[in-house]
Amino acid sequence: MKKILCLLLMLIIFSLSACKHGDVTKEVQYSYMEALYRPFKNVQELVESADIVYIGKVTGISFQMLDLTTALPPTKDTEDRHIKLHTIYDIDVEIAYKGYESKQSKIRMLGGIMNYRIEEQLEILKEYSQEGILVMEEEVNLEIGEIYLVTLCDFGTGIIPTNMFPDQSIYNLHDPFEKHTKNITAKDVISTFGQDKWDEFWTQWQKDNPKWETWLDKAEVEAELQKN
Repeated sequence: MKKILCLLLMLIIFSLSACKHGDVTKEVQYSYMEALYRPFKNVQELVESADIVYIGKVTGISFQMLDLTTALPPTKDTEDRHIKLHTIYDIDVEIAYKGYESKQSKIRMLGGIMNYRIEEQLEILKEYSQEGILVMEEEVNLEIGEIYLVTLCDFGTGIIPTNMFPDQSIYNLHDPFEKHTKNITAKDVISTFGQDKWDEFWTQWQKDNPKWETWLDKAEVEAELQKN
């Protein structure tokens, strides 16, 4: 059942868009895909459904064509309609809460990134005689150097873990109190593993972000900290 919850029902909507890259304006066709899904009702359901939960820093971004039916590189037997562009993020794992012990990880997300390293994405698509760049309607693009709390699905050895559902899988720790769908915050997710885990995180986070009061409201933070 857990694996079934990790699968997204997709609706593809096609559109044309122009984007600028450097000094050259290129007409790039984007295929927009919307994820239709049932959000987790609460943080407990989210954490229980996740195979992997950790905090990590993004160190690299690449693109790869994968078979939608296997989440592996295409073979000569893969049907063309199942070969889709994916974005692959390299992650340095800082704190592992569930299902992961390695210091390095990767995350795969269906689709490419709009207006980012366009030539690289188009060159990969060209190898498979594809032109349009597929992007998710609700893009969750990670940035190099940023630190995130992630909840992932793991489908086995050799398969790159993937994010679960938009807005409930990726939490930018620039603001650990930001409310996502169903009012779930990074604090809620971390606290699920024990108050001591949250206290440890919050103590270190304040040391790493000594000027946090310049972008977070101290009164609101204190109110969130009082919640159990």
